[in-house]
Amino acid sequence: MSKAEKQIKSSEIIKNHVGFSLGAALIPLPGADLLAVSGVQLSMLRQLAKLYNVNSRI
Repeated sequence: MSKAEKQIKSSEIIKNHVGFSLGAALIPLPGADLLAVSGVQLSMLRQLAKLYNVNSRI
């Protein structure tokens, strides 16, 4: 995969997870939104690490 293709794919990953984070932030229970957004962010980091072949221990 070329550098340009990786940049396009990484932008898609980030845009998707921003939407998920916004949705998770609407959870009305105190603290629940923090857990949901953290899960979304971890998922995003894992996908980006896989895309760029970076070993992550997350």
